[in-house]
Amino acid sequence: MHTHTRKPEPSLVSLDTLLDYSKLNAESNADELFDETPKLDVVSATTAIGRFVRQHRYKEAIHFFSRMLFLNIRPNEFTFGTVIPLSTALEDLCLGKQFHACAMKTGVNGIVFVGSAILDFYAKLSSIEEARKAFEDIQEPNVVSCTTLIHGYLKQGRIEDALLHFREMPERNVVSWNVMIGGCSQLGQNEEAVNLFVEMLRQGLMPGPSTFPCAISAVSNIAALGMGKSFHACVVKSSCNFDVFVGNSLISCYAKCGSMEDSLLVFNKLPDRNIVSWNALICGFAQNGRERML
Repeated sequence: MHTHTRKPEPSLVSLDTLLDYSKLNAESNADELFDETPKLDVVSATTAIGRFVRQHRYKEAIHFFSRMLFLNIRPNEFTFGTVIPLSTALEDLCLGKQFHACAMKTGVNGIVFVGSAILDFYAKLSSIEEARKAFEDIQEPNVVSCTTLIHGYLKQGRIEDALLHFREMPERNVVSWNVMIGGCSQLGQNEEAVNLFVEMLRQGLMPGPSTFPCAISAVSNIAALGMGKSFHACVVKSSCNFDVFVGNSLISCYAKCGSMEDSLLVFNKLPDRNIVSWNALICGFAQNGRERML
């Protein structure tokens, strides 16, 4: 049993708020593990918190973290990298801000994976301005943190800010290209999405399974049949699995471009079809005045 008598730092975080998450059976389970851990330090405590998180026992993880603070066990960057995403998972803005304040007082908010977690939290649950401030606090932003900020801009419809930040990235990976292409497509910037996809190919990056549907959807919205066939050929040549999502986007693309023969060909070759596949084909025939083919 622990005999620590030191009081917690009240300015660090509101323990009452954290303990509110310890209702039901969470408190007893976390306390039991806490008391049974000999010579508890930041490493063993962070390991225990991570165990709760992996089991999706988020409230117990938060309660364990609060007990760390109560006993003046100073969290490190790995602790915060584990607990900050909990506020996102629980969609609790107040809790996330407390974790942020605690990380700032501990001096680890500038470490990239802590800062990225804070950035992701604000981008998903708060304003893009707060997300941008969190990004600026990161000492050495990486491709993950940059992509997270871009996604936040796109979520708010700020495509120019997203493009500017995308162009300023020192390095990009497939995920960052996917986010930018998908965001442009969803915001109706179809030509920009197509141009980005072509640029991605020219730089030698192989699109992933989630890239093709976004790019093909953008092509269908501008009814560029030739470009659609080029993207189709790219799908065939790539190592990407020709799954139902890629297939459905091609069926819809050819239909919108007025080529029902190609649309039907893709449909017939699709190994797995779902209701979206059938709807895309049926709507294509109807929109192209081919109701007799139904």
